[in-house]
Amino acid sequence: MNYQKLLFKAIGVRINFTALFNVKKAGQRTYRLFTTPPKPQLREKELDFLATATRLDSMRAGRSIVEYHWGAEDAPYILLSYGWGYNSGRWRYFVEPLIKAGYRVIAYDPPGHGQAVRERLNFVENVDIITGLIRYYGRPEITIGHSFGGACSVQAMALLPKSLHPQRMVVMGAFSNAQTSVFKSLKDGLGLGQAVYSAFENCIKEAAGDRFTSFDIGRGSAALGHISALIVHDPQDEVTAGNQALGFHAYWPGSALYLPLGAKHHLGTPRVTNAIIDFAVRGDLPQTATVQERPLPKSYELASFYKR
Repeated sequence: MNYQKLLFKAIGVRINFTALFNVKKAGQRTYRLFTTPPKPQLREKELDFLATATRLDSMRAGRSIVEYHWGAEDAPYILLSYGWGYNSGRWRYFVEPLIKAGYRVIAYDPPGHGQAVRERLNFVENVDIITGLIRYYGRPEITIGHSFGGACSVQAMALLPKSLHPQRMVVMGAFSNAQTSVFKSLKDGLGLGQAVYSAFENCIKEAAGDRFTSFDIGRGSAALGHISALIVHDPQDEVTAGNQALGFHAYWPGSALYLPLGAKHHLGTPRVTNAIIDFAVRGDLPQTATVQERPLPKSYELASFYKR
């Protein structure tokens, strides 16, 4: 067990001890930990790349974010949303070919990430930021989302009118069911007791308010058959389990599933990057991609498959 895992277990011991006296407080501590991004660490090559963009410090959905814009303002745009703990430098190999293909590219740093203000962030808030960007700039031609950003991008479609939905979406290494992925990882990593875990889930529901619908994001993709989708996931992903890709692909009519073995969670190999760009620009699918021709109905409980 490495140092980080040991530290996580030690934090879990303290939280469980707190629960002996106040379960609600223990749940709140878990929620604060869960919604606090790691300290941003931007490498020089990422900063150099971001310096090529037009930077805009803006407020979206009531939160302070940093936007990065490349390309002609009158061109159709592509919206990029990255994963938890990343920064917009993550897209440095995507932007140039997308601009050359005639697109404007918009990426952003949400609170606690990259060059944005150091604040906490939760899933629903990032979804609201994405919907805020799309409502402001209009319908994107394409969205590309990685991990946390990919899941948020899918959820955002449930809150936006169809007229603002993109023509194509790329969902990379994203969780389709929060309970069976990120929540379970947190519970196991901290060694949380069930009472604390339930209190933690209550904090999530309370923070989201009437915007909370379900932890099962993938089932919502049953209504997105009008959007061409490429779901990209390494089956051996050690951050987000490979079966999470099924939560999108199984429900999403016509979606294509691409499983590049060995690309890991970042999915940053040239082969994968080029495949994503080919799909985004021309709609071309990787040769090994499989297309969903018999999607599950939204009523089907795929979560039971994960538990087995």
